[in-house]
Amino acid sequence: MAHGGETMSSWRAAHIASLALLLFLSLTPSRAQMTAPMAGQGGFPEEPKAIHVSALQERLLAVDDASYRFENIVYVYLTWEDTLANQAMVDSTDSYRNGTKDECFKPCASVEQNLPRKVPQGVYLSDISCCDGVWLPDVGMMNVYELPEGRLQPYSIQITGRSVAWWVAIHAVYFTPMDFKRFPFDRQENFTSLLTALSSRLHPLGSH
Repeated sequence: MAHGGETMSSWRAAHIASLALLLFLSLTPSRAQMTAPMAGQGGFPEEPKAIHVSALQERLLAVDDASYRFENIVYVYLTWEDTLANQAMVDSTDSYRNGTKDECFKPCASVEQNLPRKVPQGVYLSDISCCDGVWLPDVGMMNVYELPEGRLQPYSIQITGRSVAWWVAIHAVYFTPMDFKRFPFDRQENFTSLLTALSSRLHPLGSH
């Protein structure tokens, strides 16, 4: 029995070591990926928010029927109401412009260069403003297989009064079910499943 226990302990140690090695490899810079396309910020809101979703496939890049995968670029649009969003954007932008903040971590639009600090007072266009303090939902991609490194990931956050609109262009590879019973006259539907955490529960946003 002691020999069996030692063997089991050795197996567990080797298994743990293997998992540790895989974790290390996944965290090395050579395998690091860009930020998730729709990573949220601000934690859970005090009250659940009603988020309206629409999506437009801009381009279907590839279909791999042997692996049940497809690759595309899709524009996802989210809109909701937030009475605190506009002031949060103004405060974040002003703090960046007056030097209180050294860096803006979430510009209100994708920009290639740093946001300008010298801007006429009262001008808060999305491509020159900071949205660090604006609450954003955290949207997960349930059937994603890969987010290609080096992909373009344009986005914009528009705030008008109490209305917030956030669009993101997502380039990704997805798993999808396929049915070939009617081949070569089959017709496939490719799904992109999104999920967001708005309270203590996960809420499906739907599929495209």
